[in-house]
Amino acid sequence: MALKSIMCECAWAASFKKDSRISAYYWARVKKHGEKKAITATAGLLLRICYNLLRKKELYKEEGNSFFEEIEKKKEQRLVKLLESKGYTIEKKQENPLDVKL
Repeated sequence: MALKSIMCECAWAASFKKDSRISAYYWARVKKHGEKKAITATAGLLLRICYNLLRKKELYKEEGNSFFEEIEKKKEQRLVKLLESKGYTIEKKQENPLDVKL
């Protein structure tokens, strides 16, 4: 029980750091699940990060907010490749930010 409370405090403190992977993870979870579950989920993320750092004997490298954008980009590329292998043709629509329809 003590580990959970310590990790939750660490997650709460990390959620206030700007432009960090952990903060982005927390705020994404708050939108879906609420603050309490988001803190617990972020504490779990911190615990997994700590475990892997100790297991691999590495230093922590902050990836920033772009971490999740890169994951989405890789996911998009994987899905496009899958659809193209099934015979579909994919065209990416270019959005012009000046063409706003109200």
